[in-house]
Amino acid sequence: MTLWPNKPIFESDFKYSSLDEAIATRTLNLNAGEYSATLPRDWCIGFVPHGGYLTSLLLHAGTKHMTTHPKLSKLNQPHPIHSAVTFLSRCTPGPAKLVAAVLKTGRQYTFLRVSLYQNILLLEANIVFTHMTEHERGPTLRTLPPPPPPPHPDGPWDITGADPLGDARPVSKKIHYRTTPGSHFGSDRKNSPSVREEWVRMADGSKFTITSLGYLSDMFLPLPENYPEMGEAQWYPTLALSVEVKRAPKGGGWGVLFRRVESRVIENGRMDMTVDLFDEQGRIVAISHHAAIMVSAERNRPKVAAKL
Repeated sequence: MTLWPNKPIFESDFKYSSLDEAIATRTLNLNAGEYSATLPRDWCIGFVPHGGYLTSLLLHAGTKHMTTHPKLSKLNQPHPIHSAVTFLSRCTPGPAKLVAAVLKTGRQYTFLRVSLYQNILLLEANIVFTHMTEHERGPTLRTLPPPPPPPHPDGPWDITGADPLGDARPVSKKIHYRTTPGSHFGSDRKNSPSVREEWVRMADGSKFTITSLGYLSDMFLPLPENYPEMGEAQWYPTLALSVEVKRAPKGGGWGVLFRRVESRVIENGRMDMTVDLFDEQGRIVAISHHAAIMVSAERNRPKVAAKL
């Protein structure tokens, strides 16, 4: 793998941010659903804000709107159980405006659209909200379960070498990884290069929440980098992703989760990915689906600073 051609440079006194800090929003007009945010440089791939981070930002803005708006908060539907995000164009570090708009309210489920602007519309998420313990009632049926997570390996967490291109992908340093001994970052490159399995935790010790599952569902070493024929450094922009949450956390969040990433078809520069997230008891927490493309890393360059 060749080196990333355009690396971001961080000053010695640069203040790195936590996920909570990176997704923080300021209310501009609550009734109109208008919020502002700042997209940090350290949550980027190269010079472009990371798609999973942006998903968490939109989930946070939507949840804030659902729980603080005078009318919507009375519905008691704080959990974003399904989100479908479309990335229309790349964002830039700097200020952004978010607009939350109600598509439909209901006693059990409410549909919200959250859009992000930097001069123009860049991405939007359609999100379904409910209360997972109070509003969801109905049959529970037995299904064919996916392969269970392997035993959680002993030993230290990988806190430095999980991403060979970590200097160019600073957002990858926000997670610690633990993989099966002898694997290549959680993959068997010879027999199953299109699968990656790993236990993960947040590097700063914070817990995973429903909101942070957007980031986690998209933050892993790209599967194409398991293939020896991929010589040139690549960038893997996300076209669209969805996250369906199956379980609400207890005690403020999950400290550790297991993640399985699998691609079924990688063809003509486009790939699908399915991401399954499990808790330590082997129960599915969330399922995510992605459509992404592969382009030269040369295309990941600085753009004019974002303005509102």
